[in-house]
Amino acid sequence: MKKTDLLAKEDIAREMGGKGEPLSIRSVERYIKLAKVEPAVKGSGRGKLARYARTDVEKIKTAHQKAAEERDKPSTALTTTKPATSQAVALVGELFTHQQEAFTLIQAALDSWSIWMTRAEALERTGLPASWFDMGVACGDLAAVGAGRGRRYHRADVRTFAERMREADYRADVAKRAAEKKSPQS
Repeated sequence: MKKTDLLAKEDIAREMGGKGEPLSIRSVERYIKLAKVEPAVKGSGRGKLARYARTDVEKIKTAHQKAAEERDKPSTALTTTKPATSQAVALVGELFTHQQEAFTLIQAALDSWSIWMTRAEALERTGLPASWFDMGVACGDLAAVGAGRGRRYHRADVRTFAERMREADYRADVAKRAAEKKSPQS
């Protein structure tokens, strides 16, 4: 077997690629695995590359073509869906009638917040940035009990503040008032 009959993965990638773009080495390795081909010359040690015989390269190309055909096959997922049955329509109607129950469950989940929260707990539950929270405390829009690390916030106050902070105008007003409190004008 001549040395020109043996190809490294890079050579196979160049040969199999289309439009001047070679396949990636990882893709070639995938097709080698699909073709169940072993290298004619094992690569190991410093700089030795695994090399594949020309007949094995043809098997790899065949595996590539089969994979491409499988990938390009039109999906039948949309054509096999069935129209909604009356049972499914009834189920959707039932879900709408139980909407009030769902709201009750959501309210119960919201009430699972502890009544008095630390700053970290309030930030975690609301998802607000810490800077917004600090602005609300600074301007007095977010009431607190205690001082320093022992400061606690009531869940109703935290919820109200979080809902209001989602409005851009209110956020701007809070930022302005917090800045005024930090640097009073003389």
